[in-house]
Amino acid sequence: MEKDGLIQRIRVKAKSRLLKFELTDKGRELLKVSRFSDGINEVSSILTEKELKQLHAVLDRLLTKLKQYDPATNNDRLF
Repeated sequence: MEKDGLIQRIRVKAKSRLLKFELTDKGRELLKVSRFSDGINEVSSILTEKELKQLHAVLDRLLTKLKQYDPATNNDRLF
């Protein structure tokens, strides 16, 4: 995890073998994503397989449409 930049080791005292570990900004972001995913999985667990497929199809269509809008150029404003 340290190599992936998710945590960092910090010596408690100079020349000490005692270390503490802290999450990096990247590690904190990954934790947020993980918690969000767990929440989505919990909420969507009430849907049947057919309903989940329908939901994904609708979300895919919405995402495709949203990608057409470029707020930087102010063209085709959505709102």
